[in-house]
Amino acid sequence: MKNEIKEFGVCKKYINMLIIVGAILSLVVVGLIPLGMGIYLKYAVKYKITDKEITVTKGLLDKVITSVRYDKVTDISLVQNYIYKKAYNMGTVLINTAGGIGHEAILKDIENPEEIKAFIEKQIK
Repeated sequence: MKNEIKEFGVCKKYINMLIIVGAILSLVVVGLIPLGMGIYLKYAVKYKITDKEITVTKGLLDKVITSVRYDKVTDISLVQNYIYKKAYNMGTVLINTAGGIGHEAILKDIENPEEIKAFIEKQIK
């Protein structure tokens, strides 16, 4: 036998199997992120607007409830992403009060945000 040299790597069938399994698992794992976010947003975030106050409830196991009376509201802002506005008519309403740092209540990713903002403005006038 001559000094024969063979070069080789890991079994190609094994590599292909790892790539296929990895691709499938990455789709599943990546798909779990929006699924989890959707479930959280459906059950853990609630907004309530009455003729007296705005209430934001967040949390599944631990709940945080923030209430803002209309007589305390000093400023209302509307933020809309162009794509979400056109595709879903969705936006975020930011509510400030005199005593708070930042936004006292955030109505995030709601439908018809202009209508909600107008309703709140009508209540505070």
